[in-house]
Amino acid sequence: MADANRKDDWHLQCVERLQNYLGSPLLPAPLLAEIGYMLCSRADAKSEAEPTTS
Repeated sequence: MADANRKDDWHLQCVERLQNYLGSPLLPAPLLAEIGYMLCSRADAKSEAEPTTS
């Protein structure tokens, strides 16, 4: 979640790592649902749909 939270201490490192990752991320469906829920509950639906930029 650090990539979505600019106030997180690890935000920049997380964004950089994700931008430079060459493979396809493999995440289980329940985790994707949880990430979506957390983004919506703490930010808004727009943040869930937009890619991370820093």
